[in-house]
Amino acid sequence: MSNIKKFSREQIAEIECAMRSTRSKNEYRRLLCLLLRIEHKMPLDQVSEIVGFNKCYISKLVSQYLKHGLDAISDKPMGGNRRNMTYEEEEEFLRPFFERRSKGEIVTAAEILKKYREVTGTNAASSTIYRLLDRHNWKR
Repeated sequence: MSNIKKFSREQIAEIECAMRSTRSKNEYRRLLCLLLRIEHKMPLDQVSEIVGFNKCYISKLVSQYLKHGLDAISDKPMGGNRRNMTYEEEEEFLRPFFERRSKGEIVTAAEILKKYREVTGTNAASSTIYRLLDRHNWKR
């Protein structure tokens, strides 16, 4: 049995309008997935054969569209600062570590990473800390 949700005429019209205005082949294919799945109520297998995307990816596209609209599936570059803190917040965060280092204490990246994860609530990678330290001219 199909698990296709009901969509409004406005949503379908929005997808069709976006399909007419896009110049990106990949974005057009993503929009086509939505249209085939939503308006024509095609099963994932058929949509996958027509468009060439994996069934799981198609399901994810529909879900992203439902949660975030067309912006979630567009080709627009992300751009901008996607860091968890502003430069000033980073300076404030690093201040205690800089002070400890200036007193001759050894400060490790692992220690900074642990505190960073606590402060931001993210599961940041160690490379995040190395980039952060590099931005603030932290030398060994």
